[in-house]
Amino acid sequence: MKIKEERQEERKEARLEALKKLITKLRISAEQAMDLLDIPQSDRHLYKSLL
Repeated sequence: MKIKEERQEERKEARLEALKKLITKLRISAEQAMDLLDIPQSDRHLYKSLL
C-alpha cells in the first residue's frame, strides 16, 4: 500500500512540474496546460491550488 501511495505522489509531482513548464515555455493558461496533459476535471482543483 505504501508503494502505491508513493507512486501516486511522484506522479502528482511530475504532473505539477510538467504543468509549470508548459505554462512558462508555451505561455498558456493553467487550464490549457491541463488539457494538454489530460488531467481529469476532478483533479484540476488540486493542481490549481499547487501552482
